[in-house]
Amino acid sequence: MTLKRIEDHILEKAQSEARAVTDAARQDAEARIRAGRDEIDRAFQADVERLKADLAQELERELAALGAERRMEVLRMKSDLLDRIFRRAAEKLAAGPDYWKRVREEMKSLAGREGQVLCNPGHKTAVARILSELGRETGAKMPPLGEEPAKITAGVVLRGKDFDMDLSLDAELASLREEILPELIKKAFPDV
Repeated sequence: MTLKRIEDHILEKAQSEARAVTDAARQDAEARIRAGRDEIDRAFQADVERLKADLAQELERELAALGAERRMEVLRMKSDLLDRIFRRAAEKLAAGPDYWKRVREEMKSLAGREGQVLCNPGHKTAVARILSELGRETGAKMPPLGEEPAKITAGVVLRGKDFDMDLSLDAELASLREEILPELIKKAFPDV
């Protein structure tokens, strides 16, 4: 073998070994890179799964809160509807002459009482007239009509030093409301 051949053979063997070492190093590096990527992918997937679970829980909480808010709003609307129905009923009763005849009869019990009579501002003239008429009819001093308006639909409230006498339509309708409200709710809101 000639020197050139020996050199070529040594060079070829060295190159072959270098390629083998390089290939092994590349394969090792690629395996580590794959393992690192796989670890990163697993960690990312775990993060994604945790995020999905967190989002699902948050959505569930938000939907529950929204449902509760919606139910409360529906209950407020139903309550407002019932209040309007009773308010209109009270206004109809207060507009009729029979109610005021009854109020007049009840106000006779105020003759000689200490205190002041309060009423709805819209009924002040009618109540003042009734007080004046009753004073003449009974010959007794009737309590004066107070300046302070009563927050009632109709009727009167007598306020004394140590008592309140409520002869208002609101007080009368409160017991009626309690009596018929369950039936009205069943008819108006069968889903309750």
